[in-house]
Amino acid sequence: MKVLIAGGSGYLGRHIAAALLRAGHSVRVLDLKLREDAGEIEQIQADLLTDEHLERAFDGIDVLVHLAAALRGDARELIRTTVEGTRRLLDAMSRTSCRRLVLCSSMSVYDWSQVGSYVDETSPVLREQTMGSLDGYAQSKTLQEWLVRDKTVEHDWALTVLRPAVLHGDGVDGAFVLGRKFGSLQLVIAPSSPARLVHVDSAALAFVKAIERESEQELILNVLDDPTVTRWQYAGQVRGLRVPMPYGCAMCVAKLASMLTGHSTRLPYFLQPRRVEALHKPVSWSNKQLRHALNWQPREERKEPADG
Repeated sequence: MKVLIAGGSGYLGRHIAAALLRAGHSVRVLDLKLREDAGEIEQIQADLLTDEHLERAFDGIDVLVHLAAALRGDARELIRTTVEGTRRLLDAMSRTSCRRLVLCSSMSVYDWSQVGSYVDETSPVLREQTMGSLDGYAQSKTLQEWLVRDKTVEHDWALTVLRPAVLHGDGVDGAFVLGRKFGSLQLVIAPSSPARLVHVDSAALAFVKAIERESEQELILNVLDDPTVTRWQYAGQVRGLRVPMPYGCAMCVAKLASMLTGHSTRLPYFLQPRRVEALHKPVSWSNKQLRHALNWQPREERKEPADG
């Protein structure tokens, strides 16, 4: 197949592109920045917010993989960039023959205040009434997912939504999910709970499997490695000195800071109660649905050599 990866020059996009090429597919990347080491990858440079001819990127394309999203800025800018960029990309797709879409969403779309001790694809997600006290990234990814699902119904497209956990591997450690770093000290919140992570090679394989699946039924899947490594153990692998902090203490500190300031979303992320929940709430999970639906295995179980 010929696959278009919107936002494909980034960390995850590079790994997905490499995995697709190894699987025998051809790849076109649509991004603001071009890669100097693209090799066999075809590249189109464009801004989703301003380019008037986005449909040209879909010429001959069988599947769109949509990774593009803003990562920095205030809430208004994150929402505008991510949601409006997605709207314009999908409007362009609707004028072409491409009818399959794989969206990279996020586990930030879950309403972690309502999630219990176990999280899966049926866990409560954010609603319009519960988004206001969250950071802009969580809001933008939630609105993006709503928009994509609405457009899919409108145009009768085949949709797969993947919600990866925090990525790590190939030089990236994802340590922000552990807690705040102070100089050489790594604060580890909820140290005995599993580290909510997925290796970038495992995530890339999930996208390849989603691209190759034959069913056109909508599918939503969390993408996580097995819950076998605790946050304390992972911190020991990627950081030096570790300081444990119970989750309850972290929440108390964040709630106190929020009460004293009266503006929780203006606080640093590690002092926002809803953000502390989203990153550090102790939960367990299973990747059984991912394994079953896509015949997926995490990196450490696969026999072929891992990337990098």
